Amino acid sequence: MIRLASHALLAAALFAAPWFGKDDQRRALLRQAEDSFDRVAKAASAQLSDASACVQSQAAMMPVALPAELELLHFHKGFCQLAIAAITRNAAGFTDAAAELDQGNAKMLAWLARLQVNPAAPVPQWSDEKAGFPRTERLWLGWIAWRSGDLDQAARRFAGQEETGWPAWAAGLQAFREARYREAAADYTQAVDAWTRARRDPTPALMARLAPPADLPQALTELGGAQLLSGDPAAAVSTLDTALEAGPDARAFYYRARARELAGQTEASLADYNLAGRAAFASAQELSSGEAHLYRGILLYRRKDFIRAEDEFSSALNLDIPEALRPDASAWRHLSAVAAGFCAASREHLERSLAAVSPFFPKDEAKTLAAGCVTVQGKMASRSVNKVILLGHLGKDAETKFTPSGISVSKFSLATNRRTKDQQSGEWKDITDWHNIVIWRTENVATYLIKGTRIYVEGRLETRSYDDKEGQKKYFTEVICEAQNLVLLGSGGGRGDAPSESSGDFERPVSMPRSQRPAPAPAASPAAPAADEFNQGITDDDVPF
Repeated sequence: MIRLASHALLAAALFAAPWFGKDDQRRALLRQAEDSFDRVAKAASAQLSDASACVQSQAAMMPVALPAELELLHFHKGFCQLAIAAITRNAAGFTDAAAELDQGNAKMLAWLARLQVNPAAPVPQWSDEKAGFPRTERLWLGWIAWRSGDLDQAARRFAGQEETGWPAWAAGLQAFREARYREAAADYTQAVDAWTRARRDPTPALMARLAPPADLPQALTELGGAQLLSGDPAAAVSTLDTALEAGPDARAFYYRARARELAGQTEASLADYNLAGRAAFASAQELSSGEAHLYRGILLYRRKDFIRAEDEFSSALNLDIPEALRPDASAWRHLSAVAAGFCAASREHLERSLAAVSPFFPKDEAKTLAAGCVTVQGKMASRSVNKVILLGHLGKDAETKFTPSGISVSKFSLATNRRTKDQQSGEWKDITDWHNIVIWRTENVATYLIKGTRIYVEGRLETRSYDDKEGQKKYFTEVICEAQNLVLLGSGGGRGDAPSESSGDFERPVSMPRSQRPAPAPAASPAAPAADEFNQGITDDDVPF
């Protein structure tokens, strides 16, 4: 069609030649313009030198052309300018070519030229006979339909051009949308192979140069995601490694982290979650990135830092985040809250949010955690909790005795400090609270339980009662612990650090063999602890020991 237009120009010029006195110079210019254009239009792969010569010959012909000839000359010149811009990828060249093609009434080719600079260029409302590349135009129309979310229209536009890779790409997108991930991976592979071959072609045709751009790293990332979801994490990692060779990409790092996580490579997956967050932050348009907070939140969650993870997911939702990631960020936030133990408030939110998450969200893990949350709530509804955690200093040396069966029991008072503000003077005051501690099975630690030692203990509250000399009932509360829940934190005053192994404190160890221990004394009526043992004003006559 382009060639016919060129011959029409030459025929019109030859017909008009007698009116110019058979101007040999003009005929030579016409012949040169036609030949140079044909070399570009008919070439399998236009050469830069030929396209430059074509532009020059069309420009030389224009000053002596008849008015009726100018439209076709503008078309020829614009076409060759388009070839130069396609070879050099010069944005200004595409703009100049589009302007020239407009004057040549080649609206669709002018549109193709503008698309190279602005993929959002509006489609002409009508076509023309000088279109030149109808197959390329269909590819662009399919590309636009795909970017707008109309996969059906995209597939219809791409049909019949399998060598370009675009029909396979559209098929892969549709298969992925329908959760047919293995088919999607196969289609993506076909598209990636076609685009890789096209990229390696040293002399592509002009039509191929003007075709829609194929983002190969993005395609590899999508392929890696499909391989991950189809149950092949090893292939996914290999594909995503190739994608990341082009440069850091947050989504590629995230998919590789999920693949490595499923493959049991915990440390490598944590490193990739960290890289995903860094890459998202680096590519952010502003100083904050919701996507970066999302990936950092997942990193913290996997490290079991659920409270901080929930904060990161909240930040992700409060900042600019791609809409496709927002459901996942919301679900991760509720999942973190449930994992942190806030079942009552977050379990239902988590279950509702799972309906909108992407296939890359660990939905099965979330369901299991939510179900466990229900079980815990059910058990807690019929149970109670009695747990005490204290960190403080011994008020005096522990008193250790043995039960008739040889089990050691150590008793001592523990001081904890707190600060309070006087409501009248506004001054801060230190207040010391004293706690009665009873620790069982202290054979290995009793020697270190001396005045001033700082310890951490976990236990339970236990209250017992007895009648004093006047017959009045008295109540006595203690913290009952096991030695395995005691942590020695060193000295905080008193007589200093715990004794060394060479000190005399080990001459009579508490944990001596049972065969060497003295026989227990006959049971006697319980005696009360000394008045200062727990610093609560209890006398020997009040509390049995």
